[in-house]
Amino acid sequence: MAKRMQHGFAARNGLFAALMSRENYTGIDQVFERPYGGYLSTFGQGSTYDPTYKENELIDGLGRHWRGIEGIRLKEYNSMIATHAPFDCITTLQAKQPERFADLGSVSKIVIERPKAPHAHGGQQIGRPITTTGAQMSTRYIAAVQLLDRKVLLEQFSEANLERDDTWDLIRKIDCVWNEEFDEKSAWYTRVSVEYTDGESLVQEMPVSKAIGSLLSGYRSGSMVNEIPMLISALKVFLKSLPVGVKFNICSFGSIHSFLWAKSRSYDNDSLKEAIAHVENFKAEYCGTETQNAVRAAIDSRFVDLDCEILVLTDGDICRQHEIFSYLNDTVGDSIRVLPLGIGDGVSTSLIEGVARAGKGFAQMVGEGEKLDKKNGSYAGGSIVSARLRLHYGVQI
Repeated sequence: MAKRMQHGFAARNGLFAALMSRENYTGIDQVFERPYGGYLSTFGQGSTYDPTYKENELIDGLGRHWRGIEGIRLKEYNSMIATHAPFDCITTLQAKQPERFADLGSVSKIVIERPKAPHAHGGQQIGRPITTTGAQMSTRYIAAVQLLDRKVLLEQFSEANLERDDTWDLIRKIDCVWNEEFDEKSAWYTRVSVEYTDGESLVQEMPVSKAIGSLLSGYRSGSMVNEIPMLISALKVFLKSLPVGVKFNICSFGSIHSFLWAKSRSYDNDSLKEAIAHVENFKAEYCGTETQNAVRAAIDSRFVDLDCEILVLTDGDICRQHEIFSYLNDTVGDSIRVLPLGIGDGVSTSLIEGVARAGKGFAQMVGEGEKLDKKNGSYAGGSIVSARLRLHYGVQI
């Protein structure tokens, strides 16, 4: 069964479950919590969380909380995720030196180096004929059509395009390699080398496809003294939800601001442990509410060649809200998003919603006694990959 079918099956199963429930149909007793063979014990194996699962959360919010598009992740391209970083490397090279890609006949060889997992998933040899699914799973095919068409859309997987001689001529020049050194860098680290018949070569490396530099800003002013446990909980949930290889950092702010690291680091076990330890020592020790300076510093410190998302957690309000709105309106573009999370009952709705609007993100607020991890999880899922939609209107006469 292809993965593309699973979304439809999930929707169908949800509908069937609702219809059967309406008719008082009941299923297997203890299907979730049975110690041996139950869903939780079976699919919880290998989990690094402690406890591995929480039975009481199975029905938390049932009948009250409707989850729509929150937490949905959208891929940038119409192909398997393991093909995206090579695609990004090639598009970067094409943008830097377009003249070198005008004549693809002068390309003698293309080497794509990956860590073990993405190489195993997408680096396989392919041959004619190939199916649409096979092409979308192939690093070689994706690289070839991007070089030829400078795009990877649905049309690149049509029957006619799958059989193009030009595509297969390029595929024969592409070599996919497992670079063991990259296993220590990040899960998606990629190097693409394009060699030419005149002896010149172009090289582009990327730590992760369209990596989002996640900057977590935690408000630690004195007014947060009662909300610090909730802040710590929010940051820990978000940190554990980040994808491996993403660049991230933590900025604490009040009247002043400070970063955990001088520069964002790649997400791995070591950086996660250090970040969790840092967050667990948070105290309400920063006076004032200089939110704008912290957000500005976060944006200024980002990797400019990577998309950046900033999660801002705060419990209160600031004077001169219009100034931060104006700054974000002038600064935030397609590569930056700001997502505010209000904590506690005293948070300013206008501040949270205004920052979300100006920062091209979305706003959420967590009141006293409200479950935080459910909402914070939607940030982790809904933020890490952004989606852009452009509508063109025309009039036919």
